[in-house]
Amino acid sequence: MNPFEQTNPRVSQHHVGWAVRRTEPLLPVAGEIFPLTFPFIERGYRRVDLAGPTDYRFADLLWIFVLATHAPLVYTQICMIWRRLRGTPVKLFYSSAFCLVAFAAVDLCLVAKAQTRDTTKDVVALEKDINDALLRSDWKAIEQLYGADLTLTNSDGSVSHKSDIVDEIQAGSTKFESIEMSDVKVQDLGNVAVVTGKLVEKGRYKSTDLSGTYRFTNIWAKQTGGWKLVTGQEAIYTPEQLSSNDAELDRLKFYIGDWDYSELYEKSALFPNGGLNKGRWSAQIGPQGHSIIHAFVSHGTGDNYEGIEVMTWDQKGKVYRDHSLWYDSPDQWSYVGHFDGDTLVYRAEFQQDGKHVKFRSETRPRVGGGFTIDEFASVDGGPEQKLLRATAVPH
Repeated sequence: MNPFEQTNPRVSQHHVGWAVRRTEPLLPVAGEIFPLTFPFIERGYRRVDLAGPTDYRFADLLWIFVLATHAPLVYTQICMIWRRLRGTPVKLFYSSAFCLVAFAAVDLCLVAKAQTRDTTKDVVALEKDINDALLRSDWKAIEQLYGADLTLTNSDGSVSHKSDIVDEIQAGSTKFESIEMSDVKVQDLGNVAVVTGKLVEKGRYKSTDLSGTYRFTNIWAKQTGGWKLVTGQEAIYTPEQLSSNDAELDRLKFYIGDWDYSELYEKSALFPNGGLNKGRWSAQIGPQGHSIIHAFVSHGTGDNYEGIEVMTWDQKGKVYRDHSLWYDSPDQWSYVGHFDGDTLVYRAEFQQDGKHVKFRSETRPRVGGGFTIDEFASVDGGPEQKLLRATAVPH
């Protein structure tokens, strides 16, 4: 299974829910007309939530699709009954099966489209809500929109946390006169959404002028209470920087692909028993081509995790930045990287299970495709130990 499909997506389908309510009275009739296929129909209807208001156009389209996909089934089943009455051998099984597959495919496409459309609409609206709150200096609204463990990497390379941002707005240290957002793209990964775009801002932080044009990457996660911004970064943007950014991201292209992934854990302070993991790793170009988005799944005796990470190039700081988060944990980690020859070296400091960790990784492309990762860490000021060797090979 592709790691990008490991998000256990929920469909927040206001539009589909309306269509269900609108057509639900016809389900008993459908059960009489389609005795062979009704379980498929009913499952497709019952598995969406009957919640949310209204999109008449979508409801009509959904009903038209249902009728269109079942018209061949009506014809097929009438022919089967007629042939049975005449004693003619029934040879329409494959036609009926084809219709069943066609309906199932349409049903899945409708649900997936509804999910993607709703996620895009929701997170773009939330991005606008953040900008409006910043313009109003509404720190309470910001507090609601930001995740508890939010980390933002600023254009100067510094890192801000939720409490820092809320306190600065509340104290009047940060003020915005205008914020214009454009070129917004959303990549829906189920319970995680990656948003990229451009901001033209006019504002200040104390005596520092913040005015300028920025490129941003924000990661939203669906948590208790809805979507929350969990990590992000801004970089000062000018058109002439684009070719330089693309050239630096080209050096990360060895990640792109679908890989079988294994990890051999050494015995260390973080993993005292060592272990062996296996899983999948996928990477693709992010929206607008300014990032590499990874999704990974790894299970075994060493550690068990699923998550995503986003890699970008910080033109001003001349470093790579990596933001990682996990589906089953509120933790988010940010890494800073550079190339040492052909080796991509990332470093970070963070807390894990109450321990202060200084982390380093070395990633190298493999001949024939894929890559290897060697990870090291120092725990609570102790000596650096090797944590693991990871290997990604073509799937």
